[in-house]
Amino acid sequence: MRRLSKLGAGALALMLSATLVFPITASAAQYSDWHSAASNVIDSNTKTYRFTGTSLKVVVSEYDDEDTVNERTESVARLAAWNQAVNQGVVKAGTFAKYDVDVYAYDATNKKWVDNYFLYADEAGWSCNEDSDRAADGSYTYNLAIYQTTYKNNITGETSAKESDLTGVDLVSVNSIPKKTSVYTGAYKDITLNLRCGNVKIQKIKSSNKKVIQARAISNYTYKTTSNRALSKDQAGYYYEISGEKFYVPEGTKINNSYATVTLRVFGKKAGKAVVSFDIVDVNGAKTGSAKITVVSSKTKPIASITFGGKSLDQGDVIGSSNTKYIYNKQDINAVSAYTTAKSGKLKVTPSDGYKLVRIQVGNLEKYKYDSANDPSYASSNYSTTGKTHASSKVIETTESHPVDLNNDGDYDDVVDGVDESAVTYRYKTVKNNKKITLSKVTSYRKTTSSSSTTVIDNPEASTSSETISGATDAQVKAPTSIKVTLYNKSAKEYVDVYYTIYKKVKAY
Repeated sequence: MRRLSKLGAGALALMLSATLVFPITASAAQYSDWHSAASNVIDSNTKTYRFTGTSLKVVVSEYDDEDTVNERTESVARLAAWNQAVNQGVVKAGTFAKYDVDVYAYDATNKKWVDNYFLYADEAGWSCNEDSDRAADGSYTYNLAIYQTTYKNNITGETSAKESDLTGVDLVSVNSIPKKTSVYTGAYKDITLNLRCGNVKIQKIKSSNKKVIQARAISNYTYKTTSNRALSKDQAGYYYEISGEKFYVPEGTKINNSYATVTLRVFGKKAGKAVVSFDIVDVNGAKTGSAKITVVSSKTKPIASITFGGKSLDQGDVIGSSNTKYIYNKQDINAVSAYTTAKSGKLKVTPSDGYKLVRIQVGNLEKYKYDSANDPSYASSNYSTTGKTHASSKVIETTESHPVDLNNDGDYDDVVDGVDESAVTYRYKTVKNNKKITLSKVTSYRKTTSSSSTTVIDNPEASTSSETISGATDAQVKAPTSIKVTLYNKSAKEYVDVYYTIYKKVKAY
């Protein structure tokens, strides 16, 4: 059974996602070495408690039908799992005026159904997932996972069981929409708006000052359905949950499951500030609300200068004004030959006026190997029958996106320093400004080897085997080192991440 109730891999994805494109005047531009995005300053850590309850067939009378016996047996196994959680101090059992979970289970001794109430340690941060399995003999195994999620602002250090309590979280009602942002004058920024709970589009987009900021919706992904969200109940009442956040509603309220992702593009026409407003419309075409985003347009880049070993990582953005100390000077940044041969050097960042330097992180690729032989879920691809044996395998070697347990807590469910453990590309370390760093020697690659064979016992000539190999581990001549600089925009009052990449030559072609 898939867990839907905790904040996991995609949960913080509902936060602001923005891409800055710089600049838009093609005749006056050349390749830009940097790109920026809104900084995800909210981390999450999920602790998982697992319990298993079992029960033999609960038969009361010889006249019991199979469905009745199964229902009773499963309920007893479920209660056993929850009682294990009580024994280990994860939840409390008893009679409560307000409770988190009601386990309706069969009491075989008294031959009646009974409500069993359970309470989490506190109101926020807890969720669970339950599933069961029936064996051939009619017995049941019930699996219970209880999750405790905490959130942290990785800049200020604030922690809370409720994400919305932290600085840096901009949620407007149930929709994930930023309250403010910034754009470079002469450029545009794409802002991702996540509409949820029946909301599917925006309309009547307006700018309070079109001479400063212009805006329009450029793309839309929409999912429409007639289904509604399931409501849960805890001490505070009935609620539905989105990305670990509880939204309380009156009992019986119907919350539609339709949603949409809208890309709003804002253009910085000249320096200044403007408010972009729009209406939010649901799946029935009704206006459900409105939102405003304050956009600051500035000619000031977040970083005034950035150097490695005294060489600039920024060639300049206007043709004819390139930095002669550019690290790839007289090389084509788009060519395979654009690299440095330096092994290490001092990294120095100077923020522009109006920006505060928060931290500098250096990221290296790391080698990862997946082998289906170690993946229990792959067992279904290997089987034997009376006259045939089938075997298949897959090995992936890569330095691209892969799962990493960044905080060493035994899972891939967390967000650490803004990085989702389930999809890690660069492994970042925080460094001090104007200190020596060493460049990575690991290149970007992905190699997949898949094999499959079928052996026919009674007819060997009908047996087959195959192998497919794609990709390579030695195709690249240069290795990337990612530089991630987090700054605070004082005027827009937002954090921003600025990325550069340093390429080091690691082998000859």
